[in-house]
Amino acid sequence: MKLSEKILRAFFPEECPLCGRIIDLRDYDCPHCRADVIRLGADCCRGCGNEKDRCLCSGDRIVLSDFASVYIYTGLIRAQIHQFKFRGNKALGKRLGEDMAVRLAECFLDTEFDLVTFVPMNKKAQRERGYNQSEILARQVAGKFFLPCEEILLKVGETSKQHKLTAEERRENIKGAFALCSNADIKGKTILLCDDVKTTGATLKECEKVLYEGGASKVCSFTLALTDYVI
Repeated sequence: MKLSEKILRAFFPEECPLCGRIIDLRDYDCPHCRADVIRLGADCCRGCGNEKDRCLCSGDRIVLSDFASVYIYTGLIRAQIHQFKFRGNKALGKRLGEDMAVRLAECFLDTEFDLVTFVPMNKKAQRERGYNQSEILARQVAGKFFLPCEEILLKVGETSKQHKLTAEERRENIKGAFALCSNADIKGKTILLCDDVKTTGATLKECEKVLYEGGASKVCSFTLALTDYVI
């Protein structure tokens, strides 16, 4: 270890966001917690994102056109998303975006995307946070595949916080919440729509609807993590 790193470690020790163990300055987590990460397998349902033997597309659940995710929203991944989303750790977000890029190659290998976009935030919320976490993830994924990343959706009006609502309330809350940007040119295009976490899928479904109404030929939704899962 270089002297400069020893000095930094002495005065500013880096801690694992989940368990608090001291970790290498260049790491974001410790091997112990990393071992508990649940990564989704290769054979997943493209409607809900779960492994096919745990598919949740039956009943009144939201089914997306073509969806995949990387991780189950638990343990270390949940802690890292909170660090990225609520504590300003944009560098961690870029690392998580790289995880998404690896998964993209697994799940959408045969899909030729024209562009990458992301779920928007309303302008007030984005000013308060300082960034849109979904945009950071999307731009990281797009860069790895030399694809353009464009802001083509707008959040219009005010909605309640989705995480405080029931599944049915989420669907109603998000209806009409998104619109196409006035200069969006998506007719006949295949689009990758990125977000950080899928819960019920209500937000992604509403964005997907707007993109299809705007003329997109195919929309694939893609998130870092998935909460709607049966262990």
